[in-house]
Amino acid sequence: MGLEWANKQGFETLSIINDNIKLYCYLLNNNSDKTIILIHGYGSSARYRFSMAKVFFEKGFNVFVPDLRSYGYSECKYI
Repeated sequence: MGLEWANKQGFETLSIINDNIKLYCYLLNNNSDKTIILIHGYGSSARYRFSMAKVFFEKGFNVFVPDLRSYGYSECKYI
């Protein structure tokens, strides 16, 4: 449900390089001055936070959701 909704919103995929490791992040831009960062749990990934992102996006927030090291599309062998 959340991923389907996020795809319709046209989230922006970003990447950050830290310690030579590429980390992927997703931004749902609501053109707001308020931004919330949603972090996934152990054994999960950013896409599982999109249902929660919907709640904040509908309240007017920009929503930033990163894939932590070795989760989702982010690189690394260890978390």
